Amino acid sequence: MIKKAEFSTCDLKDQFPKNTFQSLENFSSYGGTKNFFGQAVVISCPDDNSLVKEIVREDGSDKILVVDSPSVNHAAMLGDEIALSALVNNWSGFLINGFVRDRKHLVNMEIGILARGTTTSKTVKQGFGNKNKVAIFAGVIISNDSWIYVDENGFLVSQDKLKF
Repeated sequence: MIKKAEFSTCDLKDQFPKNTFQSLENFSSYGGTKNFFGQAVVISCPDDNSLVKEIVREDGSDKILVVDSPSVNHAAMLGDEIALSALVNNWSGFLINGFVRDRKHLVNMEIGILARGTTTSKTVKQGFGNKNKVAIFAGVIISNDSWIYVDENGFLVSQDKLKF
């Protein structure tokens, strides 16, 4: 089941002032679910989304796949087929420091997707990619222990799971 919640990242920042949040702008929503949260699973993908495809086949309950692919702007790390696999396996969503494709299909899926943009090209699958313990997006540190909260304002990264 996809994690749906009604919350505002702005309100979360106000409600938990002692918590240290990190936020990042310049990402857009491409999925049908706008509010979602989960624990981060961090991977890096240098020009190849083979690892994305592999990981979303696992149970993703209460998890968000964080895909770090900062220098790849000519190929998508996520398309409709991989997103459908993630949906079937209960992933809450994706946070992609990179690009997606098949936007028309993604917006109709009940899964959260935040990415830097869209492109038409897919990657060449060669089995590249690494499971990371940490990713840094424009100075924002995301680790496998982080919790990510996403809405239409952007996203927050917290080291603790928030109770709201």
